[in-house]
Amino acid sequence: MAVDQQHGWPVRLLYRDYLRSPAAFAAHVERFRESLTLYLRAWERHAVRFGASSWIEPRWIGMLYGRWYGSAGDFIRGALEEYARVFTTLCLDAGPYCPPSASWLQHLNEQLPQQAGVTVVVADETLMYRFPYGHPVREKRGELNSRFLDAEDFGARLRISFRPLATRIGMVILPLARIYATDDVRPAWLLQRLDAFLAGLSREYRYAVELANPEFAMPEYLACLRSHGIAHVLRHEGETDTGDPFLTYTDGRLSSLVDQLQVPDILTAEFCVVRVARQHPQRDLLLGIRELVRRCVRDRVSLSVFVDTCAGRPAPLLILELLTALNPELAQYSPMKRQAA
Repeated sequence: MAVDQQHGWPVRLLYRDYLRSPAAFAAHVERFRESLTLYLRAWERHAVRFGASSWIEPRWIGMLYGRWYGSAGDFIRGALEEYARVFTTLCLDAGPYCPPSASWLQHLNEQLPQQAGVTVVVADETLMYRFPYGHPVREKRGELNSRFLDAEDFGARLRISFRPLATRIGMVILPLARIYATDDVRPAWLLQRLDAFLAGLSREYRYAVELANPEFAMPEYLACLRSHGIAHVLRHEGETDTGDPFLTYTDGRLSSLVDQLQVPDILTAEFCVVRVARQHPQRDLLLGIRELVRRCVRDRVSLSVFVDTCAGRPAPLLILELLTALNPELAQYSPMKRQAA
């Protein structure tokens, strides 16, 4: 299947530009890469890394990708190598019903540079309180999950599913599936189960918990994560004027990153991870990232920022805009400026 058949975008116009002057096409991409790489490497010296949630985005051809791919298969195989020339971190989402194949993970391991790391978002069944009604197994649909937050079960499936990529994985994100009000789950009960689950996890990796229910992110929850050295995932999906930083929109989205950072002791580990699902409004995103970077550099907390491909602007372009806006902070942290002071 050709790339343009799988993704609706003006591929013919782009292909015409490519054919007119492949050298100019590649030179434009190279200039963009150089601008992005300079900022990325500079921030990595302060343990701040930026990356994308996926590299499989054909609309980045002509921006981050300088080669032309005739099919979706060729693109998926080759684009990773181009992505890894610029970014040293990658976020890989693994669905609960179709884990990546061993051959596919082996391909990732071979294509990524030695210094590159992978953050894996593992949406495993053990993180579901109740099986969704769209579950592929009919008998499970809508039923309570008897293996909910079972650390032994989760650890075994994680080791089996990601064995070919084990040495690359630096962080595992645990997305707890949404628990609906009709289930009447008490926060104290959930916190007890979560505490036992986190205590039973192998310390082979670093872990971060991503909540789909912001109302459970209480001080006791943050204290639980802190006691296990596990991070709370911050997400930027917009803004709210409710006055409560952990209330959601009517469509279930979280409040903005700026609001979440007002919560005391929101940084619960020596590392932090942010997932940017939407860049609206961009001003709030910049304010949130700027404050978070300031805190992490001050407290020597390593920071990973992943921009989803569903953002309103292409992820590499949004990352470059953020890095450009953060340039004053980067100059402030420069060793030469500190020495001069």
